[in-house]
Amino acid sequence: MLKVLYVFCFYCCLVYSQQPDLEEITQWAEKQNSAENPPEFVSLEWFNDVKKDNLQNVLNEAQNGSFSAIRTLIFVYNGWVEDSDILPDSIQAKLWLEEGVKKEEPFSLFLQATSFEKENDNSNYIKYLKLSADKGYVVAQRFLANFYASQDPLTSEDLNNAIKYYFLASKQGDEESISELGYALDKLVDIN
Repeated sequence: MLKVLYVFCFYCCLVYSQQPDLEEITQWAEKQNSAENPPEFVSLEWFNDVKKDNLQNVLNEAQNGSFSAIRTLIFVYNGWVEDSDILPDSIQAKLWLEEGVKKEEPFSLFLQATSFEKENDNSNYIKYLKLSADKGYVVAQRFLANFYASQDPLTSEDLNNAIKYYFLASKQGDEESISELGYALDKLVDIN
């Protein structure tokens, strides 16, 4: 965390051309650490329930708004769970994806974004990717940062957005984002 904090201080110095307020940065970092991170990708507990033919328990939890249960149903109905005795069902997968998007579940928002990317609908791709990233989904944060960093021509606004999302993903331990954050900071020095 300390390494990321130093990178953020360096970034503040570059962007604002002044000494960063370390107390303000410390408060910001503490607030970020206390913020609820998204739940684990898919709960193994739910997978065990599904493998035990206890699908009703997962369905009940998903209907009660459990993000982990919604993600599990998306995985199960898309056929992404090995050794599941539940056959893939594209209609159910789509219904649970829509439910996840409606409840603003981060993984569902990310999947929705990727569906728009496949349709070359950049506006909706960015909209849903940003919603997912802002909810704390680390993969969406990295994808969004990559999108901003790949703009041609690259503006300082794009680069600042890329740095923001690389930084957020880096805080969650995403190694690719940590590496890309360094490259983005180098580019920022070149632009300024």
